[in-house]
Amino acid sequence: MNWLKDQELLFEPSTKFEYSNSNFFLLAKIIEKVSGKSYEEFLTQRIFEPLGMNNTGFVDEYDKNVISAKAGKSPTGLEYLEYPGMSFGAGDVVSTAEDLLKWLGELTKPEKVLSEDIISAMSQNRSKPDESMQYGLGLMIGSEGDYIYHAGAVSTFHSTLIADRKDNIQVIVLTNILQNTEPTAMSILETAES
Repeated sequence: MNWLKDQELLFEPSTKFEYSNSNFFLLAKIIEKVSGKSYEEFLTQRIFEPLGMNNTGFVDEYDKNVISAKAGKSPTGLEYLEYPGMSFGAGDVVSTAEDLLKWLGELTKPEKVLSEDIISAMSQNRSKPDESMQYGLGLMIGSEGDYIYHAGAVSTFHSTLIADRKDNIQVIVLTNILQNTEPTAMSILETAES
């Protein structure tokens, strides 16, 4: 937070779009302030438990000995999971493909934690048409708006979740390999070929 408050603006608000993990950090802090709960408690109670995402948690609380996909080592020799507070609000969730499928199901056909109005707002493009990434409220939007997705990378973990709402197709790509992987391209290719 101290580092963020000392940064200069890159551009005036609402004049340009640029993806930033710092925005997710700030969103997590806003969730805590508004809800009166910790970010972890809020997500667990409002999303994970209602969807039955029983194998989903947070890096700082998770027993790294039970995680089947091991992280590679950083240049300092530490595994990603050994960094406390790493990517708070922007990549600190640990999950399984099975649990992530439950989340994608909610994005495709909301019934437990989201409404159609919320999904519609999330998947409405908020960036300018000429910007390289088309982005809604926390979701990337595919060409022609026919699918929504989000990709992420922290240290040695990379992932992409994609949902084609029209054809009810969900794709999950998870990897702990750094070199020569592009999960977003793999998942979009899979969806295009389906």
